[in-house]
Amino acid sequence: MKCLDNPRIELRFDTTSDRLLMFSKRYDHPENPTSGFAAVMVCSDADAACPFVPGAAIRIALPFIDPKASDGTDEEAATYDLRSRQIATEMNYVIQQILSHE
Repeated sequence: MKCLDNPRIELRFDTTSDRLLMFSKRYDHPENPTSGFAAVMVCSDADAACPFVPGAAIRIALPFIDPKASDGTDEEAATYDLRSRQIATEMNYVIQQILSHE
């Protein structure tokens, strides 16, 4: 069954920080910042479709195979979970590298 929901998850880094509303959205969605951010493309479709992201301080391509290939199959949930973990692992590495060079 293809998932049509776009879940929204609130994230806070600590009890005093502002909430971040996490959900799949286009770069020009009003919830996104308009300047001074890193644009990270995590699929080849986004990488090709968005060669320039207005306001981005840096654009980073980390292309992964799009999990949508498994939509409607028995492997759909597992494929999306795996891709999510892969992206999170890569992003953690990138952030750790940035923090170690500050």
